Amino acid sequence: MSKHDDWQPISTLPEHFKDGGLVVVKRVYQRQLVSEGPARFAARAADAPARAPLKEFPLPGRLPYEESQEVRDEYCDRLAWVIPDRMYLFPEPTHWSPAGTEALRAGESVG
Repeated sequence: MSKHDDWQPISTLPEHFKDGGLVVVKRVYQRQLVSEGPARFAARAADAPARAPLKEFPLPGRLPYEESQEVRDEYCDRLAWVIPDRMYLFPEPTHWSPAGTEALRAGESVG
């Protein structure tokens, strides 16, 4: 697993860490590690795939999914847990590491 043994429930994350900076988080589901690493609480990047226009559904007889670009951008502008480059969502974290986050923000390696 991780070398961080100070994991805290994500509900204890202080608000000042939700500033778009990197935080060391992990997602645990049914006692299994789903994902672990740095993430940031921010909007998705301007060139994130989720912002790309949708194309028509290719099968005959199907209606294209209609959604305005405004709606897609509004959705992507909502703050959420994203991977460091802000291209994709990070699985909703269940825990965070205070020591790992402090080290990360100080420029140290947390791998």
